[in-house]
Amino acid sequence: MFGGLLISLTHSLGAFSLNSFHEPSTMHTVLGVATLPAPQKKSRIQFTALGYYAHASRAKVGSVRDETASIFSNNGGPTTVELGDRLGRLNMLGLLLGDGPSPYTEEEKFENKRDITVLHKAYTDIAAEGTDAAPYISPTYSDPNDIYGRYSTRLKYERFGARGSLEYAFQSGLSVAVRSGLAQYTINPLYRVYGGATLDDGEWSTTILEATGVKKAINDALMTSAKRNSIADLLGRDFGKVVTTQPEDTSIEIVWSKSYVMQDAQGDDVVTVIPHVGMAFTLPTGHKANTKKVFDISLGNDGFYAASFEGSLNFDFPGMLRFGLGGSVTLFDDDSRKMYAPSSPYQAGIYPWSATVTKRPGALWKAHASVVAPHFIDFLNAYFSYEYVSHEKDSITITGSDAALFLPEKLAKDGEYSAQLIHLGFDYEVTPALKFGLAIQSVFNAKKCWKTTTMGGSFTFVF
Repeated sequence: MFGGLLISLTHSLGAFSLNSFHEPSTMHTVLGVATLPAPQKKSRIQFTALGYYAHASRAKVGSVRDETASIFSNNGGPTTVELGDRLGRLNMLGLLLGDGPSPYTEEEKFENKRDITVLHKAYTDIAAEGTDAAPYISPTYSDPNDIYGRYSTRLKYERFGARGSLEYAFQSGLSVAVRSGLAQYTINPLYRVYGGATLDDGEWSTTILEATGVKKAINDALMTSAKRNSIADLLGRDFGKVVTTQPEDTSIEIVWSKSYVMQDAQGDDVVTVIPHVGMAFTLPTGHKANTKKVFDISLGNDGFYAASFEGSLNFDFPGMLRFGLGGSVTLFDDDSRKMYAPSSPYQAGIYPWSATVTKRPGALWKAHASVVAPHFIDFLNAYFSYEYVSHEKDSITITGSDAALFLPEKLAKDGEYSAQLIHLGFDYEVTPALKFGLAIQSVFNAKKCWKTTTMGGSFTFVF
Protein backbone atom coordinates (compact mmCIF):
# COMPACT_ATOMS: atom_id res chain seq x y z
CA MET A 1 0.00 0.00 0.00
CA PHE A 2 2.76 2.43 0.94
CA GLY A 3 4.66 1.63 -2.25
CA GLY A 4 1.55 2.40 -4.26
CA LEU A 5 1.21 5.70 -2.39
CA LEU A 6 4.76 6.72 -3.33
CA ILE A 7 4.09 5.95 -6.97
CA SER A 8 0.90 8.00 -6.93
CA LEU A 9 2.78 11.11 -5.81
CA THR A 10 4.32 12.97 -8.73
CA HIS A 11 8.01 13.62 -8.94
CA SER A 12 9.41 17.12 -8.36
CA LEU A 13 12.73 18.69 -9.26
CA GLY A 14 14.53 21.32 -7.21
CA ALA A 15 17.99 22.14 -8.54
CA PHE A 16 17.00 25.56 -9.92
CA SER A 17 18.35 28.50 -7.83
CA LEU A 18 18.35 32.24 -8.51
CA ASN A 19 20.52 35.02 -7.10
CA SER A 20 17.84 37.31 -5.66
CA PHE A 21 18.06 39.25 -2.38
CA HIS A 22 14.33 39.97 -2.84
CA GLU A 23 13.38 36.31 -3.56
CA PRO A 24 15.99 34.06 -1.93
CA SER A 25 14.18 30.84 -2.89
CA THR A 26 12.11 30.67 -6.07
CA MET A 27 8.74 28.95 -5.67
CA HIS A 28 7.74 26.94 -8.75
CA THR A 29 5.56 24.35 -6.99
CA VAL A 30 3.82 24.10 -3.64
CA LEU A 31 6.37 21.45 -2.58
CA GLY A 32 9.05 24.06 -1.83
CA VAL A 33 12.40 22.27 -1.54
CA ALA A 34 10.78 18.89 -0.81
CA THR A 35 11.34 16.22 -3.45
CA LEU A 36 9.29 13.14 -4.28
CA PRO A 37 10.45 9.87 -5.84
CA ALA A 38 10.34 9.26 -9.56
CA PRO A 39 7.69 6.85 -10.94
CA GLN A 40 8.60 3.21 -10.44
CA LYS A 41 6.44 1.50 -13.06
CA LYS A 42 6.36 3.79 -16.08
CA SER A 43 7.48 7.17 -17.36
CA ARG A 44 5.40 10.26 -16.65
CA ILE A 45 4.81 13.83 -17.85
CA GLN A 46 3.80 16.53 -15.43
CA PHE A 47 2.78 20.13 -16.10
CA THR A 48 2.39 22.65 -13.27
CA ALA A 49 1.07 26.20 -13.54
CA LEU A 50 1.55 28.41 -10.49
CA GLY A 51 0.23 31.90 -9.89
CA TYR A 52 1.84 33.84 -7.06
CA TYR A 53 1.85 37.10 -5.15
CA ALA A 54 4.91 38.43 -3.31
CA HIS A 55 5.35 41.49 -1.13
CA ALA A 56 7.83 43.01 1.29
CA SER A 57 7.88 46.10 3.46
CA ARG A 58 11.04 45.68 5.53
CA ALA A 59 14.60 44.41 5.12
CA LYS A 60 17.16 42.85 7.44
CA VAL A 61 20.73 44.13 7.63
CA GLY A 62 23.75 42.68 9.40
CA SER A 63 24.83 43.43 12.92
CA VAL A 64 28.33 44.62 12.00
CA ARG A 65 28.63 48.37 11.49
CA ASP A 66 30.63 49.57 8.49
CA GLU A 67 31.60 52.97 7.15
CA THR A 68 28.70 53.19 4.71
CA ALA A 69 25.90 52.33 7.11
CA SER A 70 23.88 54.80 9.08
CA ILE A 71 21.46 52.92 11.29
CA PHE A 72 23.10 49.52 11.73
CA SER A 73 22.96 47.60 14.99
CA ASN A 74 25.80 46.70 17.30
CA ASN A 75 23.66 44.51 19.54
CA GLY A 76 24.81 41.23 17.99
CA GLY A 77 21.69 40.54 15.93
CA PRO A 78 20.24 41.59 12.58
CA THR A 79 18.34 44.86 12.47
CA THR A 80 15.09 45.51 10.63
CA VAL A 81 15.16 48.58 8.37
CA GLU A 82 13.18 50.09 5.54
CA LEU A 83 13.49 48.18 2.25
CA GLY A 84 15.41 51.01 0.60
CA ASP A 85 17.99 51.01 3.41
CA ARG A 86 19.21 47.46 2.70
CA LEU A 87 22.67 48.73 1.71
CA GLY A 88 22.54 51.74 4.04
CA ARG A 89 20.63 54.98 3.89
CA LEU A 90 20.85 56.80 0.59
CA ASN A 91 23.81 59.12 1.22
CA MET A 92 23.40 62.28 -0.84
CA LEU A 93 26.45 63.78 0.87
CA GLY A 94 28.43 60.86 -0.49
CA LEU A 95 27.98 62.34 -3.95
CA LEU A 96 30.24 65.23 -2.87
CA LEU A 97 32.99 63.10 -1.34
CA GLY A 98 36.26 62.03 -2.91
CA ASP A 99 37.90 63.11 -6.14
CA GLY A 100 36.20 60.50 -8.26
CA PRO A 101 35.66 60.25 -12.00
CA SER A 102 33.30 62.65 -13.74
CA PRO A 103 30.94 62.22 -16.70
CA TYR A 104 31.88 65.74 -17.81
CA THR A 105 35.50 66.97 -17.79
CA GLU A 106 38.37 66.98 -15.33
CA GLU A 107 37.80 70.69 -14.76
CA GLU A 108 34.20 70.13 -13.67
CA LYS A 109 34.69 67.85 -10.67
CA PHE A 110 32.69 68.66 -7.60
CA GLU A 111 35.72 69.88 -5.63
CA ASN A 112 36.20 72.84 -8.01
CA LYS A 113 33.08 74.37 -6.43
CA ARG A 114 32.04 76.03 -9.67
CA ASP A 115 28.36 76.82 -10.05
CA ILE A 116 27.97 74.52 -13.07
CA THR A 117 25.62 71.83 -11.79
CA VAL A 118 23.27 71.33 -8.88
CA LEU A 119 25.95 69.28 -7.13
CA HIS A 120 28.60 71.96 -7.58
CA LYS A 121 26.17 74.48 -6.16
CA ALA A 122 25.42 72.15 -3.26
CA TYR A 123 29.13 71.85 -2.52
CA THR A 124 29.50 75.64 -2.62
CA ASP A 125 26.43 76.33 -0.48
CA ILE A 126 27.45 73.83 2.20
CA ALA A 127 31.06 75.04 2.19
CA ALA A 128 29.80 78.57 2.74
CA GLU A 129 28.93 77.55 6.29
CA GLY A 130 32.67 77.64 7.01
CA THR A 131 34.57 75.33 9.33
CA ASP A 132 31.37 73.70 10.63
CA ALA A 133 30.73 72.35 7.13
CA ALA A 134 34.27 71.12 6.49
CA PRO A 135 33.79 67.59 7.90
CA TYR A 136 30.70 67.00 5.77
CA ILE A 137 32.40 67.68 2.42
CA SER A 138 35.82 66.27 3.24
CA PRO A 139 37.02 63.11 1.45
CA THR A 140 37.85 61.75 4.93
CA TYR A 141 34.32 62.24 6.28
CA SER A 142 33.67 59.05 8.27
CA ASP A 143 30.84 59.42 10.76
CA PRO A 144 28.27 56.70 9.98
CA ASN A 145 26.07 57.87 12.85
CA ASP A 146 25.33 61.20 11.17
CA ILE A 147 21.91 61.02 9.53
CA TYR A 148 21.98 64.47 7.90
CA GLY A 149 22.24 64.31 4.13
CA ARG A 150 20.79 60.78 4.06
CA TYR A 151 17.38 59.52 3.07
CA SER A 152 15.60 56.68 4.79
CA THR A 153 13.66 55.13 1.91
CA ARG A 154 10.41 53.30 2.45
CA LEU A 155 9.63 51.02 -0.49
CA LYS A 156 6.29 49.42 -1.22
CA TYR A 157 7.09 46.21 -3.13
CA GLU A 158 4.39 44.07 -4.71
CA ARG A 159 4.72 41.41 -7.38
CA PHE A 160 2.26 39.22 -9.26
CA GLY A 161 3.42 36.42 -11.49
CA ALA A 162 2.69 33.17 -13.30
CA ARG A 163 5.15 30.31 -13.67
CA GLY A 164 5.06 27.12 -15.66
CA SER A 165 6.98 23.86 -15.21
CA LEU A 166 7.06 20.96 -17.65
CA GLU A 167 8.68 17.77 -16.29
CA TYR A 168 9.30 14.36 -17.79
CA ALA A 169 10.26 11.49 -15.50
CA PHE A 170 11.64 8.23 -16.88
CA GLN A 171 11.13 4.87 -15.21
CA SER A 172 14.89 4.70 -14.67
CA GLY A 173 14.74 7.57 -12.17
CA LEU A 174 16.07 10.20 -14.54
CA SER A 175 13.97 13.36 -14.94
CA VAL A 176 14.20 16.57 -16.95
CA ALA A 177 12.28 19.81 -16.60
CA VAL A 178 11.95 23.26 -18.12
CA ARG A 179 10.74 26.20 -16.00
CA SER A 180 10.02 29.85 -16.69
CA GLY A 181 7.59 32.62 -15.82
CA LEU A 182 6.27 36.14 -16.24
CA ALA A 183 5.92 38.79 -13.54
CA GLN A 184 4.57 42.26 -12.96
CA TYR A 185 6.02 44.21 -10.07
CA THR A 186 5.72 47.63 -8.49
CA ILE A 187 8.35 49.37 -6.36
CA ASN A 188 7.20 52.70 -5.01
CA PRO A 189 9.79 54.70 -2.99
CA LEU A 190 8.95 57.29 -0.35
CA TYR A 191 11.87 59.33 0.93
CA ARG A 192 12.25 60.66 4.43
CA VAL A 193 14.77 63.12 5.81
CA TYR A 194 15.54 62.73 9.51
CA GLY A 195 13.17 64.78 11.64
CA GLY A 196 10.57 65.09 8.90
CA ALA A 197 6.85 64.77 9.45
CA THR A 198 4.52 62.53 7.46
CA LEU A 199 2.41 64.49 5.00
CA ASP A 200 -1.27 63.93 4.28
CA ASP A 201 -0.60 62.42 0.86
CA GLY A 202 1.56 59.68 2.34
CA GLU A 203 4.85 61.14 1.13
CA TRP A 204 7.51 61.57 3.76
CA SER A 205 8.46 65.15 4.48
CA THR A 206 11.66 66.56 2.98
CA THR A 207 12.02 69.27 5.60
CA ILE A 208 14.33 68.84 8.56
CA LEU A 209 12.56 70.26 11.55
CA GLU A 210 14.52 72.75 13.64
CA ALA A 211 17.64 72.31 11.48
CA THR A 212 20.01 75.29 11.47
CA GLY A 213 23.40 76.20 10.09
CA VAL A 214 25.21 73.53 8.14
CA LYS A 215 22.42 70.99 8.67
CA LYS A 216 19.90 73.32 7.08
CA ALA A 217 22.35 74.02 4.25
CA ILE A 218 22.67 70.28 3.60
CA ASN A 219 18.91 69.90 3.54
CA ASP A 220 18.31 72.87 1.25
CA ALA A 221 21.16 71.96 -1.13
CA LEU A 222 20.59 68.19 -1.42
CA MET A 223 17.47 66.88 0.25
CA THR A 224 14.39 68.67 -1.08
CA SER A 225 12.28 66.95 -3.74
CA ALA A 226 13.27 69.56 -6.33
CA LYS A 227 16.99 69.10 -5.64
CA ARG A 228 16.65 65.33 -5.61
CA ASN A 229 15.02 65.45 -9.06
CA SER A 230 17.69 67.83 -10.36
CA ILE A 231 20.46 65.55 -9.10
CA ALA A 232 18.73 62.56 -10.71
CA ASP A 233 18.65 64.41 -14.05
CA LEU A 234 22.31 65.34 -13.70
CA LEU A 235 23.42 61.77 -12.99
CA GLY A 236 21.07 60.13 -15.46
CA ARG A 237 19.30 58.29 -12.62
CA ASP A 238 15.65 57.87 -11.72
CA PHE A 239 14.60 58.02 -8.05
CA GLY A 240 10.95 57.38 -8.83
CA LYS A 241 8.43 54.57 -9.01
CA VAL A 242 9.10 51.34 -10.94
CA VAL A 243 6.24 49.48 -12.62
CA THR A 244 6.96 46.84 -15.23
CA THR A 245 5.88 43.47 -16.65
CA GLN A 246 8.75 41.28 -17.78
CA PRO A 247 9.73 37.61 -18.31
CA GLU A 248 11.68 35.64 -15.71
CA ASP A 249 14.76 33.50 -16.23
CA THR A 250 14.43 30.02 -17.75
CA SER A 251 15.98 26.87 -16.30
CA ILE A 252 16.66 23.43 -17.72
CA GLU A 253 17.00 20.79 -15.00
CA ILE A 254 18.24 17.21 -14.98
CA VAL A 255 17.69 15.07 -11.87
CA TRP A 256 18.26 11.46 -10.91
CA SER A 257 16.31 9.88 -8.05
CA LYS A 258 15.90 6.24 -7.05
CA SER A 259 14.19 4.40 -4.20
CA TYR A 260 15.92 1.71 -2.11
CA VAL A 261 13.72 -0.28 0.30
CA MET A 262 15.31 -1.36 3.59
CA GLN A 263 13.76 -4.38 5.30
CA ASP A 264 14.09 -5.97 8.73
CA ALA A 265 14.92 -9.60 9.48
CA GLN A 266 11.27 -10.59 8.99
CA GLY A 267 11.17 -9.04 5.51
CA ASP A 268 8.99 -6.10 6.46
CA ASP A 269 9.69 -2.68 4.95
CA VAL A 270 11.30 -0.39 7.53
CA VAL A 271 12.33 2.63 5.52
CA THR A 272 12.77 3.63 1.89
CA VAL A 273 15.96 5.61 1.25
CA ILE A 274 15.83 7.94 -1.74
CA PRO A 275 19.02 9.69 -2.88
CA HIS A 276 18.40 12.65 -5.14
CA VAL A 277 21.01 14.46 -7.24
CA GLY A 278 20.50 17.08 -9.90
CA MET A 279 21.84 19.98 -11.87
CA ALA A 280 20.25 22.93 -13.59
CA PHE A 281 21.34 25.48 -16.16
CA THR A 282 19.80 28.94 -16.02
CA LEU A 283 19.37 30.96 -19.19
CA PRO A 284 19.19 34.75 -18.65
CA THR A 285 15.88 35.27 -20.43
CA GLY A 286 14.53 37.39 -17.57
CA HIS A 287 14.45 41.11 -16.96
CA LYS A 288 17.76 42.72 -15.99
CA ALA A 289 17.67 45.49 -13.40
CA ASN A 290 17.53 48.90 -15.08
CA THR A 291 20.58 50.61 -13.57
CA LYS A 292 19.13 54.02 -14.39
CA LYS A 293 16.37 53.32 -11.86
CA VAL A 294 17.84 53.42 -8.37
CA PHE A 295 15.56 50.74 -6.88
CA ASP A 296 14.84 48.47 -9.83
CA ILE A 297 15.40 44.70 -9.46
CA SER A 298 16.14 41.82 -11.82
CA LEU A 299 13.73 38.93 -12.40
CA GLY A 300 16.46 36.32 -12.31
CA ASN A 301 20.24 36.36 -12.36
CA ASP A 302 20.48 39.86 -13.88
CA GLY A 303 21.74 38.61 -17.23
CA PHE A 304 24.28 36.07 -15.93
CA TYR A 305 24.35 32.42 -16.94
CA ALA A 306 24.35 29.99 -14.01
CA ALA A 307 24.77 26.29 -13.21
CA SER A 308 23.31 24.72 -10.06
CA PHE A 309 24.20 21.38 -8.45
CA GLU A 310 21.96 19.80 -5.84
CA GLY A 311 21.92 16.69 -3.69
CA SER A 312 19.62 15.38 -0.97
CA LEU A 313 18.94 12.22 0.99
CA ASN A 314 15.36 11.35 1.84
CA PHE A 315 13.84 8.77 4.17
CA ASP A 316 10.30 7.42 3.79
CA PHE A 317 8.88 5.59 6.79
CA PRO A 318 5.93 3.34 5.92
CA GLY A 319 2.63 4.90 6.89
CA MET A 320 4.36 7.89 8.49
CA LEU A 321 6.31 10.93 7.28
CA ARG A 322 9.05 11.52 4.79
CA PHE A 323 12.15 13.46 5.86
CA GLY A 324 14.82 14.98 3.66
CA LEU A 325 18.12 16.80 4.07
CA GLY A 326 20.05 18.41 1.26
CA GLY A 327 21.88 21.33 -0.21
CA SER A 328 22.95 22.99 -3.41
CA VAL A 329 25.49 25.38 -4.89
CA THR A 330 25.01 27.72 -7.84
CA LEU A 331 27.96 29.08 -9.80
CA PHE A 332 27.82 31.95 -12.27
CA ASP A 333 29.57 33.00 -15.45
CA ASP A 334 31.24 36.42 -15.63
CA ASP A 335 30.23 39.32 -17.82
CA SER A 336 31.60 42.78 -18.67
CA ARG A 337 29.21 45.73 -18.64
CA LYS A 338 28.86 49.38 -17.72
CA MET A 339 27.83 49.65 -14.06
CA TYR A 340 27.56 52.35 -11.43
CA ALA A 341 30.45 51.87 -9.01
CA PRO A 342 31.58 53.58 -5.78
CA SER A 343 34.39 56.12 -5.92
CA SER A 344 34.32 56.89 -2.18
CA PRO A 345 33.96 54.55 0.82
CA TYR A 346 31.33 56.95 2.20
CA GLN A 347 28.93 56.64 -0.71
CA ALA A 348 25.94 54.48 0.16
CA GLY A 349 22.85 53.39 -1.71
CA ILE A 350 23.66 55.43 -4.81
CA TYR A 351 26.87 55.76 -6.81
CA PRO A 352 27.30 58.77 -9.11
CA TRP A 353 29.77 57.38 -11.65
CA SER A 354 29.79 54.37 -13.96
CA ALA A 355 32.70 52.20 -14.98
CA THR A 356 33.48 49.20 -17.16
CA VAL A 357 33.08 46.29 -14.74
CA THR A 358 33.78 42.60 -15.17
CA LYS A 359 31.54 40.92 -12.64
CA ARG A 360 31.07 37.33 -11.53
CA PRO A 361 28.33 36.91 -8.91
CA GLY A 362 29.46 35.08 -5.80
CA ALA A 363 28.57 31.44 -5.23
CA LEU A 364 25.05 30.82 -3.96
CA TRP A 365 24.88 28.13 -1.25
CA LYS A 366 21.71 26.52 0.09
CA ALA A 367 20.95 23.96 2.80
CA HIS A 368 17.49 22.62 3.51
CA ALA A 369 15.42 20.20 5.54
CA SER A 370 11.94 19.04 4.53
CA VAL A 371 9.02 17.00 5.85
CA VAL A 372 6.29 15.49 3.67
CA ALA A 373 3.02 14.20 5.12
CA PRO A 374 1.36 12.22 2.27
CA HIS A 375 -2.42 11.80 2.46
CA PHE A 376 -2.51 12.98 6.04
CA ILE A 377 -6.19 13.84 5.45
CA ASP A 378 -7.76 11.73 2.70
CA PHE A 379 -6.14 12.94 -0.54
CA LEU A 380 -4.53 16.05 0.97
CA ASN A 381 -0.71 16.16 1.10
CA ALA A 382 1.32 18.58 3.22
CA TYR A 383 4.86 19.88 2.72
CA PHE A 384 7.01 21.79 5.18
CA SER A 385 10.59 22.91 4.69
CA TYR A 386 13.31 25.10 6.17
CA GLU A 387 15.98 26.63 3.96
CA TYR A 388 19.17 28.55 4.59
CA VAL A 389 20.55 30.65 1.73
CA SER A 390 23.94 32.35 1.59
CA HIS A 391 25.31 34.39 -1.30
CA GLU A 392 29.02 35.20 -1.23
CA LYS A 393 30.40 38.57 -2.27
CA ASP A 394 30.84 39.12 -6.00
CA SER A 395 34.09 39.09 -7.91
CA ILE A 396 34.63 42.57 -9.38
CA THR A 397 37.32 43.84 -11.73
CA ILE A 398 37.21 47.42 -13.02
CA THR A 399 39.09 48.29 -16.18
CA GLY A 400 39.79 51.48 -18.10
CA SER A 401 41.99 54.54 -17.68
CA ASP A 402 40.10 55.68 -14.54
CA ALA A 403 39.90 52.23 -12.89
CA ALA A 404 42.11 53.30 -9.98
CA LEU A 405 39.53 55.90 -8.94
CA PHE A 406 36.92 53.25 -8.10
CA LEU A 407 36.54 50.85 -5.15
CA PRO A 408 35.80 47.35 -6.52
CA GLU A 409 35.90 45.68 -3.09
CA LYS A 410 33.05 47.85 -1.83
CA LEU A 411 30.99 47.03 -4.92
CA ALA A 412 31.74 43.32 -4.45
CA LYS A 413 30.39 43.39 -0.88
CA ASP A 414 27.08 44.82 -2.10
CA GLY A 415 26.31 41.36 -3.50
CA GLU A 416 26.53 39.56 -0.15
CA TYR A 417 23.36 38.43 1.60
CA SER A 418 21.92 35.51 3.54
CA ALA A 419 18.42 34.41 4.49
CA GLN A 420 16.44 31.78 6.36
CA LEU A 421 13.03 30.76 5.01
CA ILE A 422 10.14 28.55 5.95
CA HIS A 423 7.71 27.05 3.46
CA LEU A 424 4.31 25.44 4.04
CA GLY A 425 2.40 23.89 1.15
CA PHE A 426 -0.61 21.66 0.50
CA ASP A 427 -2.00 19.93 -2.55
CA TYR A 428 -5.19 17.97 -3.05
CA GLU A 429 -5.47 15.08 -5.50
CA VAL A 430 -8.77 15.64 -7.27
CA THR A 431 -8.02 12.70 -9.57
CA PRO A 432 -4.82 10.71 -10.17
CA ALA A 433 -4.15 13.13 -13.06
CA LEU A 434 -5.06 16.47 -11.43
CA LYS A 435 -3.94 18.32 -8.30
CA PHE A 436 -4.66 21.73 -6.83
CA GLY A 437 -2.20 23.31 -4.41
CA LEU A 438 -1.63 26.27 -2.09
CA ALA A 439 1.57 27.44 -0.42
CA ILE A 440 3.11 30.27 1.59
CA GLN A 441 6.80 31.00 1.92
CA SER A 442 8.43 33.67 4.07
CA VAL A 443 11.86 35.02 5.01
CA PHE A 444 11.99 35.17 8.81
CA ASN A 445 15.65 36.01 9.36
CA ALA A 446 18.21 37.52 7.02
CA LYS A 447 21.23 39.74 6.44
CA LYS A 448 21.18 42.39 3.68
CA CYS A 449 18.01 40.79 2.34
CA TRP A 450 14.36 41.75 1.93
CA LYS A 451 11.85 40.01 4.24
CA THR A 452 9.68 38.79 1.39
CA THR A 453 6.53 36.71 1.80
CA THR A 454 5.24 34.77 -1.22
CA MET A 455 1.85 33.08 -1.60
CA GLY A 456 0.99 30.80 -4.49
CA GLY A 457 -1.74 28.62 -5.92
CA SER A 458 -1.21 25.90 -8.51
CA PHE A 459 -2.77 23.17 -10.57
CA THR A 460 -0.89 20.13 -11.84
CA PHE A 461 -1.69 17.73 -14.67
CA VAL A 462 -0.05 14.31 -14.69
CA PHE A 463 -0.02 12.14 -17.79
